[in-house]
Amino acid sequence: MKDKEEVGPIVSYTIPKRLNKADMETKVKDLTVGEFPSLISATVKGVLEDLIEDIPALSSDEYQRSIEEARNDYKEGKVKYLEEIFNVQNHI
Repeated sequence: MKDKEEVGPIVSYTIPKRLNKADMETKVKDLTVGEFPSLISATVKGVLEDLIEDIPALSSDEYQRSIEEARNDYKEGKVKYLEEIFNVQNHI
């Protein structure tokens, strides 16, 4: 389930960074004119908060290098799964 936050009389859900076609076609019933601005406001606020966090992180050379290093480690198989670290068997 997506994260939810109380916003006035409605509950808003965090919008994923990429919406699939099914998400884009989902219809909302019984949304009042009074609820619509709260929904838009909460959505814009969430996007701006994400952007404010992302800009400094992505502007950091050290952060960029760490991302590249992590991707290379993953490609080379230099990873450990949580089950290995905590000695837990996957029961799925």
